[in-house]
Amino acid sequence: MRVTAKRWVWLLAMALLSTSFGFDAAGSTSNEPPNFLIIFIDDLGIDQLSIYDDVNYYDSPYPYANTPTIDDLARTGVRFRQARAYPTCSPSRAALQSGQYGRRTGCTTVVNGPAQGAECTNPELGAADPGCIPPTYEYSIPPNDVVTLAELCGSFEYDTGFFGKSHLQIDAVDSTVPTDDAYPVSFLGYDAFYGVPRNPNQGPYTGIDTSNMIGAGFYNYHWIEADLNGLISSGWSTTTPDGYLTKRQQEATLNWINGRTRPFLAVWNTSDIHGPLEWPPSQGHGFGPELPEFEFHFNTRGRAKLEYLDTAIAWLLSGMSADVLENTTIILMGDNGTSGKLFSTRADEVRYPDGHPLHQPHDDLVTFSAKPYDPRRAKGTAYEAGVRVPLIITGANVPFEAETTPEHRTSDALVDVVDIFETIEEMLSPATYVADPTRRSFSLATIMADPLGAAASPDNHGRQFSHAERVAPNSFGPTTIFSESSYYIRRDRFGNLWKLIREREYGASFGHEFYNLKDDPRELNDLGITHPEFADTLAALDNL
Repeated sequence: MRVTAKRWVWLLAMALLSTSFGFDAAGSTSNEPPNFLIIFIDDLGIDQLSIYDDVNYYDSPYPYANTPTIDDLARTGVRFRQARAYPTCSPSRAALQSGQYGRRTGCTTVVNGPAQGAECTNPELGAADPGCIPPTYEYSIPPNDVVTLAELCGSFEYDTGFFGKSHLQIDAVDSTVPTDDAYPVSFLGYDAFYGVPRNPNQGPYTGIDTSNMIGAGFYNYHWIEADLNGLISSGWSTTTPDGYLTKRQQEATLNWINGRTRPFLAVWNTSDIHGPLEWPPSQGHGFGPELPEFEFHFNTRGRAKLEYLDTAIAWLLSGMSADVLENTTIILMGDNGTSGKLFSTRADEVRYPDGHPLHQPHDDLVTFSAKPYDPRRAKGTAYEAGVRVPLIITGANVPFEAETTPEHRTSDALVDVVDIFETIEEMLSPATYVADPTRRSFSLATIMADPLGAAASPDNHGRQFSHAERVAPNSFGPTTIFSESSYYIRRDRFGNLWKLIREREYGASFGHEFYNLKDDPRELNDLGITHPEFADTLAALDNL
């Protein structure tokens, strides 16, 4: 692990300041250091969860997946209704690990390696753009002076484990930046990594027989086990349903947690519900065995995968000892919005098949729709369906009273994925915690303690803006931007949420859209650049 002098100074200071682990802000009287379990779900927008039905906007009832485990986490924790992440996964992962926006980490789009070079073509010129950044500058790691989440917790003598999908590293053959299969260990500072480097049907390919990639996906993937004892890279291999990738990730996470004798940080970056949309093992969902006519039913496949993931989360939590689980703060969040494929329903797609726990008579005859969700405004875009994600925090240090209603466990404060870092930092040492204004990250500890309290209200919460962007290529410092999709939300004292969406290519702006999400959450009414609030919102984005 690379640690610069600046990092060492910071880590030493944090260790010296740590005087107690009691999290008084959340009302806990325990002096035991809390464990942290982060479940970072791939491609899960709020639109896929029934617990967010109060803020979703389907034209007609939508057949949500059956997710009793996630529902229970929300019931006993705090549900955030205005949480956002990046439009794609890699920058959200970098933001989670650093507590900083992509402008600081250098990661603002999917880590692609050589594909980034292929994108550096101006279709109007028919040749490589001279200002384009070559793939050797495809960065996926924070600068040396950025402390990672693993290093933060490690400075408090925590064990740290990274599980599931990384999608932050690139092959050594892709770039002059040195990386390897053990990226979460060697670069992010985790003690252990069990998972896949990218999506299950992708590389790395160095030294691997790519002939086995036929049918690559959740049953055939490149698995890595890297810890202090070395690196095991299994290559591509066909597995049984018991080796379904989500199940393997869950088991690796549980086995590691159960082997801890010290407080821990466990980050499970799930591969579900990302594609490929293969049918998961039937033991974990209610949609039954795969049927031939389901071949192109992407929505049903996505719901089956989400149900399987919900079951896997239940397996993980039930496998933890009661005392460990009681002292664990659980943070569940989506990494970006839902894939547009899940909004493309078919007329012959049944709501729930016979045997599903939510099945009703005639479900096989009733069609359903994902309207007005637009597949063109989903994952990968700066529209709400691309960036608005679920966030639930529960467990240790989150007080719960059974008689409270769900409304009393809900927060409408603006939250970004970068805020998870600052929240954990305050929980590690509440007595000495001081916010770092350079991170643009805000702790959620006050909200966790009392979601409807005056101090936790959206008016008083530190974050009064939300921002994310998809900029290619990834790089540090000033670059020639050949593709950008960004948004900025500014909250004013009247509770309005002014949202600016900016698109530009090759450094030149070719469009702005402007909405007030308070009145227009569907982003149907573009207020235009002449609106009185537009100039202030644009200036705030440019000054970020």
